[in-house]
Amino acid sequence: MAHSEAETPNIINKVFTFEEGKKRRRETVSVSIPEVLDPQYGMYVWPCAAVLAQYVWTNRKQLKDKTVLEIGAGVSLPGVVAALCGAKVILSDNAQTPMCLENCRRSCDANGLGGVAVVGLTWGEVSPDLVLLPALDVILGSDVFYDPQEFESVIVTIAFLLRKNPRAQFWTTYQERSADWSIEVLLRRWKLSCVEVELETFDADKAELAGSSLPGKHSIQMMIITRKTDGVGRAGAQDQEVGHTGAQDQEVGHTGAQDQEVGCTGAQDQEVGRTGAQDQEVGHTGAQDQEVGCTGAQDQEVGCTGAQDQEVGCTGAQDQEVGCTGAQDQEVGCTGAQDQEVGCTGAQDQESSSVFQKAVYSMQREHK
Repeated sequence: MAHSEAETPNIINKVFTFEEGKKRRRETVSVSIPEVLDPQYGMYVWPCAAVLAQYVWTNRKQLKDKTVLEIGAGVSLPGVVAALCGAKVILSDNAQTPMCLENCRRSCDANGLGGVAVVGLTWGEVSPDLVLLPALDVILGSDVFYDPQEFESVIVTIAFLLRKNPRAQFWTTYQERSADWSIEVLLRRWKLSCVEVELETFDADKAELAGSSLPGKHSIQMMIITRKTDGVGRAGAQDQEVGHTGAQDQEVGHTGAQDQEVGCTGAQDQEVGRTGAQDQEVGHTGAQDQEVGCTGAQDQEVGCTGAQDQEVGCTGAQDQEVGCTGAQDQEVGCTGAQDQEVGCTGAQDQESSSVFQKAVYSMQREHK
């Protein structure tokens, strides 16, 4: 009996009620989330989840019949809201934490969602379950950037999924915990772009959402991350695919200033990735290339020879030390300048090279 009691989790059900519209035409959905009193991260609702779920609810019409994957789902509030709004949802969490995967299933059962798939996906690992995912329209992730040591792994997974699904978008919420934390360099390295969505544009600029006490006084950002396709990362076709038109961009307040905050404006892209024509106009030398982060392809456009590469310290030996061949550098946009910006020594690169190599090699096979 004692053994049975030890295996029974202590569960508390929390109800979140999302509403929109006037009294006569009010739309509402209530979600029951079983929280487990356990110190593991994925056992209860975090502030970011309430904000992302509010964004999902606000954009529910665009998600109907779309295929949505939630990564690091835990108790799965955003994914459950998407499923209740008519999306075809797949929930995922770390393959090495079966209790979190069980939480995903428990949340589905609590809301009558018997047909939602639950898979184990470990960030940074290109597993068979990751490769065999169906075509995706939207990827959800609330507070997945909570540990700086995991930032690379999360970005690798997102880059892989967006390469396989170039028209998809990654909707994510981020809780500000330190001014020193940033994903800007990683986004540039993996050729991803993001825009920040102001909370007031989807009625999330409140301390209490959906009848809960969340997000409280925590500072939360809502971002949309996509694969770079035209210099700013979002083609018109991609926007239309998930119902995000230029008019909607204005509605949600995507200004250049906001883009600068998360490091993804066209102007910034020009600063760190100027075209050959621009380089010729301003006469960039190898040293200047370091400052603006010119990739190998751009170096060729402005006539950078091997000798010039050596002058800025990019020898073949160094490329081998970080496990990136010339072809791989072009694939993932790893420039010497970017490595210098994040202070990657040879030892540091070797530590993370296995994560990058797995994803890069798999993406190259997909590309071929």
